[in-house]
This record gives sequence, structure tokens and C-alpha cells, in this order.
Amino acid sequence: MVLEEFKFDFQALTERKQKDLKDRDIDYILLMVEHDGFKSKTPSHLISLMGKPLSSYVKKVCDKAPKTIEFKNGDDVLETVHPYFGDAEWTVVLFSDTPLLTYKTLAEALNFAENSEMNVVKLKRGYIFKTEYIKRVNQIYTPNTLFADSEDFLVADNYSSLAKIGEILKRRILNNFMNNGVQIVDPASTYIESLVTIGEDTIIYPNTCIMGDSHIGAGSTVGYGSTIKNSVVGDRCNIQNSLILSSVIMDSSLIEGSTIENNSLIEKNCVIKQYSIISSSKVGMNSYICWSKIKGVEINENTKIEN
Repeated sequence: MVLEEFKFDFQALTERKQKDLKDRDIDYILLMVEHDGFKSKTPSHLISLMGKPLSSYVKKVCDKAPKTIEFKNGDDVLETVHPYFGDAEWTVVLFSDTPLLTYKTLAEALNFAENSEMNVVKLKRGYIFKTEYIKRVNQIYTPNTLFADSEDFLVADNYSSLAKIGEILKRRILNNFMNNGVQIVDPASTYIESLVTIGEDTIIYPNTCIMGDSHIGAGSTVGYGSTIKNSVVGDRCNIQNSLILSSVIMDSSLIEGSTIENNSLIEKNCVIKQYSIISSSKVGMNSYICWSKIKGVEINENTKIEN
């Protein structure tokens, strides 16, 4: 009964007065958590998830750079963060192991704290403090937890939990693309990392993988079995069953059954097909290359190579 009343109050109070995070005076503290469950030499907060370190997802939620503090499970939160309190009206304490946390959820929590005039709000994983209050106390008193059932606060403390979080993050990433005009034919077999950008009216076919800092332009097609990593593909391109690595494919080019790698540049309106390999090379616009291996050369415009 208490929880039901609390949820009702939360909804009412957050709707009463809505503010964005950037409209408030907030300091952020990010506790960089170490989890023995990973059994890895890599620090927990640096373990990769969908192309980025775990902690980078939480940093992105903050509207300004947080203070980062090393933290071990079992440490006292208030004792750890107390020396780092500043002069901001609010202090938000978050943990590096909650990569699903969203800006929207945090903004709603701040609205609740402000509208309910609370000095401390406990999140499922984290805290919101009225700074002047928390500076004066040596223990955290708060009876309720916000977002106790929210997936935003799922904790990545081993590779098993990381995999579950990765599935949720993958779904969010793909839904975001589809809501912004990208057609993903089979989300279940499509892998797209968090740094990727894709233009409207692009179609992504099954069994494709787009990784790293990649950009796909508008109106393009990424066909079955293609992999693109740290590359730029222009508008109206057609990539079919090909591997594009650290390269640039300019507008209206067709890459079919081929590999483009090692900082190669394919200019506009090119056709490269039939198991060609282009490495560390530049191919001039309107060129046609078929059944060829090309490395470390510059090919003029309107060139046809067919072995």
C-alpha cells in the first residue's frame, strides 16, 4: 500500500513542475565501481558494451562532466563522496555499472526531488542530494526508492548480467533508428553499436553488423551479410555482402561481394564487385572494378578494371 501511494505521488509531483537537467544547478559524482565478478584485468568501468566503455553511458546522461571517484562494493557512499561536495544546489551520485540509465529517467527523479522538497532521494542505484543538507549529516536517511523496478538501473557486475543489459541496449538502439526513419528488416539478426549514425530511408537487411564510429548516409542499403566498421558510407549507396573497414564510400556507389579496407577512398558513382579487394587506395569517381585486388594505388576517374 505504501509503495502504491508513493508511485502515485511520484507521478503527480513530476508532472507538477517539469525542468530539464541543464536548467538546474547540479554537481555530478560518478562512482567508478570495481566488480570481482568480471574476473578481468580490465577495470570494470572500462569493459566494453556495444562499442563503448560501461562508464561512458552514465557520463553521457549527465549534462556536464561528473567528478569520478574509484569505489569498491561495500564502501560507504556518503563517506566516499563527502570530500567532493561542491557549492551546487543539487548533487547527483551515480554508479558506473548502470549503463542503461537514461537522461529522461534522471530528469524525472530531479523533478520529483524538487517538487516534493526532499533533501535526499534514493534511486535504485544512486542518490540525489540537496547539497547543503547532505554536507551537515553523517548518515543517509530515506524511506523509499525511486524506480525500484526500472531496467534503467540494472547492474553490470559480471559478464552474464552484461549480456542481458546488452540485449536491452541493442533493442533500444535499433528502436531509436527505426523511430527515426531507418528500416531494419530483421532486428534479431542485426547488430549496430552505439556510436553509429544512420540517415533516413536507409534499409538494413539481416545478418549485418555496423560497428565503431561509423556513419551511413540517407537512402542507402546495407545488404545481407555486410560488415561496416569505423567507416563512412555516403547517401544512396548500396553495400551488398561486403566488408568495409576504416574507409570512405562516397555517394551513389555500389559495393558488392568485396572488401574495402585500410583507409581507402571510393569516390562517387563507383561500382566495385565480384570479390574485389581495395586496400589503402583511392578509386576515382565513375570507376568500375571487378575481380581485382588493388593495394596502395590511386586510380583515376572513369577507370575500368576487370581481371
